[in-house]
Amino acid sequence: MKISRIMGLAGCVMALLGQITVWAENLPDRVSGSFPCQEGTLTVDAAVTYQEEAAFTGTASMIPFQKELVKEFFGEPEYWREDTQFGEDTLVYEENGLFEKSVILGSEDEQGRSFHMEMELRSSEEYEAIRQRMKVTDTQQAIDILGISADVTGWMNSDPYYFETLQGKINGVHVAAYSPVKSTGQICYEYGDMTGVQFQGNYEVKEMEPAKLLSMDEILERVRQYTEDGTIKLIYTTGDIYGGTGDSMTYDPEEINTVYELELQYYLERSGDEITFRPVWVFKMPNMLNEMGGEDEAAEDVHFAEDAFYLDAQDGTYLSTNVASNVAVPQG
Repeated sequence: MKISRIMGLAGCVMALLGQITVWAENLPDRVSGSFPCQEGTLTVDAAVTYQEEAAFTGTASMIPFQKELVKEFFGEPEYWREDTQFGEDTLVYEENGLFEKSVILGSEDEQGRSFHMEMELRSSEEYEAIRQRMKVTDTQQAIDILGISADVTGWMNSDPYYFETLQGKINGVHVAAYSPVKSTGQICYEYGDMTGVQFQGNYEVKEMEPAKLLSMDEILERVRQYTEDGTIKLIYTTGDIYGGTGDSMTYDPEEINTVYELELQYYLERSGDEITFRPVWVFKMPNMLNEMGGEDEAAEDVHFAEDAFYLDAQDGTYLSTNVASNVAVPQG
């Protein structure tokens, strides 16, 4: 049964009462297991998390970023003008030629529509003037005003800059960070004040239908199969790693090769002219980037996504994140 966006999400849920099995009722709070592979043992000792109690597959459409929302974000709409000097939709804020705040709304491509906003500052006095005039003071306000469907899920601190990473959502569920089609972004703070927003791929449901998911026992059985056949390979097995400062560091292989959380998210990809989404289990493991560092890059000042690999929640297909993690990317 397909559901059109025309009905509205609330109406969709009501229309499906009695037809959807709320799979979350049957999920355990935690799962555990040991899965030997050639390089060692992959350990699962994980909390099972989800954001909605029903899962769907379907198609998605982009939510356009409205110029009026951008003006509301910064305030003082009478001082904005449109400018296409960069070959894109651009808004420029001017007051007596003293300073500008430029906003670029990038064009659509196969990855979605990119959105970039930044302030161009010329002096400390201008910076203070912008800070005083901005309507937005925190990340949640920025997300709400700009109509971005996302949560803050990570951060990085590099004085004087502080970045909060944004993870997009569809129908209230996180979009997997390393999906082929992205829904990610960040908000930058400088000396404690917001100075920029970037976001790519703001999506909403176009059509959807209920997804029938494997049980958690079946998912863990797929993990066992993938470790046995070599699809899942461990990278960190010796207890030493080349650190960010040029020195090796020692860690506990058992701890670093343990899945600590399974979260149900949506995987976005392009199928012909359409953007599709499907539920996947995201296996999260400690990211070694969070453990390395020295005087200029302290471990406590970095937090990135820790997705090691994905399994399709409907049939158990292995989906790599294609990033360096504790699990090697399979060849072929």
